This record gives sequence, C-alpha cells and structure tokens, in this order.
Amino acid sequence: MQETPEQTRERMAKRVKELKEEKERRRQEDVNQRLDRRFEQNADELRKVDKDLKELKLAYERNIQLVEKQSNLQNQYEGKALTIQRKCCLPSLIRETRRERSRPNA
Repeated sequence: MQETPEQTRERMAKRVKELKEEKERRRQEDVNQRLDRRFEQNADELRKVDKDLKELKLAYERNIQLVEKQSNLQNQYEGKALTIQRKCCLPSLIRETRRERSRPNA
C-alpha cells in the first residue's frame, strides 16, 4: 500500500515535531546543568561545606586505617610474646617433669 502525498506530509510533520521537542528537551537539560554549575561555583558557603565534608571523610578513612594497623600490630605483638613465653617456660617445664618422674612413688 502506497502513501498518499497527504500522509507523507503528515508523517514528516510529525517527525519534525518530535525532533524539535527532543532538541528543546536537550537544550533545557544543558541550561539546567550550566545554571547548577554556576550556582555551585558562586556559592562560597556551599563550596566550603563540600570541602569540609571531603576532609571529614578523608580523616574518617585515615582513622579506620590506623585502627586496623594498630590491631594488626597488637596481634603480632601478642603472637611474639606467646612464642617468647613458650621458649622461656619450656625448659623449666621439662626440668620439672623430669624431677617428678625421678621421684619415688609415694
């Protein structure tokens, strides 16, 4: 089935309207983005709050890392202390066990 010239004009007019609406929508988005950017650049207090928020976030993350590092060091210290304690006590335990075995049964 072939389009009539009137149907072709209507289809083309509809397409032109859709394209114009899309172009206007994109233009409005661009304008809004530029206005938002201008507002943020000119709002000194907003920039200061944003900067302070970033600094607090960094400090928080740094503190988390320090706590993790301290915990790891504590675990290492405890492990080494236990190893040293075992090495120091082992000879005395061996001597005591030998003494008990060498005692006559009562």
